[in-house]
Amino acid sequence: FDPELAVEAVRQRTTRLIFTSPEACVSGRLRKVLEEAAASHWLENLVIDEAHLVETWGAFFRVDFQVLSSLQRKWLASHGARLRTYLLSATITPECRTTLQNLFQSVGPWREFVNQRLRPEMIYYDHFFPFASDRDAAVRECAWHLPRPAIFYTTEVDEAKSLHNRLKHQEGFARVECFHGETPPRERRNLLERWRRDEIDLMVATSAFGLGVDKPDVRTIVHACFPEDLNRYYQEVGRGGRDGIS
Repeated sequence: FDPELAVEAVRQRTTRLIFTSPEACVSGRLRKVLEEAAASHWLENLVIDEAHLVETWGAFFRVDFQVLSSLQRKWLASHGARLRTYLLSATITPECRTTLQNLFQSVGPWREFVNQRLRPEMIYYDHFFPFASDRDAAVRECAWHLPRPAIFYTTEVDEAKSLHNRLKHQEGFARVECFHGETPPRERRNLLERWRRDEIDLMVATSAFGLGVDKPDVRTIVHACFPEDLNRYYQEVGRGGRDGIS
């Protein structure tokens, strides 16, 4: 999709809804037209999905997640603009809640809606391995025997590359790929398209493979690592079973 078409659609007021990234708003082509839309009171709602990333990714990895809050305040102050901001996430900790409330201003009262719910279709299993060799052997068995499509998560990029190399070149899996924070944008798009078209059985990934990954029939999630925290773990196991099948 041509980004200029999106910019022009906002400028000409021919669209009422646009999906974009924080980077496009903060430092990209949309910034100027969004400022104009806010000044003319045409920009009414700012919706940030996966808002927990404002705290986690926004601190170091993608700082525009947090810089977006300064733009939101500017839009609110723009000639008395009345902008409503919605912050949505399945995993907001008390610390994240405080961060979001400090970053994003509100016209009128700050309202929170909380629905605590564990997805019933998930089946969890965990095992602690005292030695890395034992863990690696168990991961190998998972790759051979657990249902697919499957995602194998690691914490570090080098771990993802190493696991991908073992599965592809030592175990001989042909339909296995790797997705991490260093994957170039063009390759990311290609991998996501092939993943959605069922051309990949095993995806080895870091937490970079999570946001916006919405394939409904993922059957298995394997963590060959300790996730940084419980919220990341819940987000990543949530990639599986989205069609409601255990």
